[in-house]
Amino acid sequence: MTRDVSSGSKRIDIISELDYAGVDGVVQLILDLLNVQDLLSAFSVCKDWASWDSDRFWSRKLRHYKQEDEWLNKYEEQYRSSSSKHKCLMISRINRSWSKASGDVNKVEADSTVLSLCLREATLLVGLNSGFIQEWSLQGHMIREKEIHMKGVKVIKPLSNGHIITASYDGFLGIWNQHLFTLRKIQFGVPLTDIILDGEQIYLAGDEGNIWSFEMVKDGNLVERWRLEGGEMINCLAVFHHLNYLATGCDSGALRIHSCSSGQPLHTLDGHQTGCGITGLQQDDESLWSSSFDCTVRLWSTKDWSCLAVLAGHSQPVRSLQLTRSHVISGDYRGFVMIWDRDVISSVVQSFHRSRSQTSKQQDECLYRMRRGRLVQDRSGLAEVIQHSSFLEHSGHVTALQANLGYLVSGSRDRSFVIYSITRGKQREKHRTSYFRDFVKY
Repeated sequence: MTRDVSSGSKRIDIISELDYAGVDGVVQLILDLLNVQDLLSAFSVCKDWASWDSDRFWSRKLRHYKQEDEWLNKYEEQYRSSSSKHKCLMISRINRSWSKASGDVNKVEADSTVLSLCLREATLLVGLNSGFIQEWSLQGHMIREKEIHMKGVKVIKPLSNGHIITASYDGFLGIWNQHLFTLRKIQFGVPLTDIILDGEQIYLAGDEGNIWSFEMVKDGNLVERWRLEGGEMINCLAVFHHLNYLATGCDSGALRIHSCSSGQPLHTLDGHQTGCGITGLQQDDESLWSSSFDCTVRLWSTKDWSCLAVLAGHSQPVRSLQLTRSHVISGDYRGFVMIWDRDVISSVVQSFHRSRSQTSKQQDECLYRMRRGRLVQDRSGLAEVIQHSSFLEHSGHVTALQANLGYLVSGSRDRSFVIYSITRGKQREKHRTSYFRDFVKY
């Protein structure tokens, strides 16, 4: 603790004081809030803080990056022998490359419009509008191709046993082994648009308002649990197993929440422009993300299904959506792929709610925002996120997106797909000011 003689105020080293008091668990929780770069700066402040710079601490931090750690362990030989601290630093750098849209780009021409993508461990499956499916290496070399449907392959999803399941505009659901040999094909009679796998449960969407729920039994057969039909095309699905909710996005712009066990409609979410179809749904444990032809991506709370934020950056309808642990990725009709940092989104939402809570209701103050060169008054009461990075490698609709820690893949109506290698991208880092830069070492 030091005293500022001129002002009489005190500065207390709260980290050291808590450590001396024996409540190191509280110190750990505080340090968990910091990113890797700020931790490195903090540990250089003094000897007491440097004592936390241990392999035990970094091993605990690495557990927060479980998915990223597992992926890098498989594909980066040098990574396996590194220390926990170096692993955390490497993952942090990759995540910053994501936020800066920094990576090597490999554009591959296809024979037809790309409708679907599926990233496997070391290869990429591409579903084409011609009914063909192709398997490619992540370096852009074709391994095999096969015609599996009469019309476009709209969805490709991996099964836990290494097989894949596909849905097509020809009305067929197909199950294939890893070499693309047919195991089972089921006809449904209407174009199929999405598949969601939830353990042994399979949810299927299609035209004319059709939604099916199946259970996959041991012999590979599908046993129907329930079915809904009638209405507009269902474009996309998302399931919240722990909440027993199924979200559906419709061609009319309706976004609905159903019961997983019965299909019974429970809620209708208002926010997207009426008549603008919902094109993509993604979910995590606490939130739902939706994209729409109204040129926006929206974030919804699963607690009360209120809209928390609008991601505004696209000037054309948003066609595709993908969610990772740290980023939201969206693709539009113009060909842009936009990357939104989830930490930035959370920060904007929190700041917005703090500012709203400080504003008196009697004042009825509103935000003013720029819209197509005009200053307009916004009374929506929603946080708006604008900050993002982007790629523009396509000349047509971005129809499909897939991502893991090291790769982002986008497919387009321009008959191409692009493989962005994030881990191998050139670092275009700018100096980042640390929160601890002004601390005096002692």
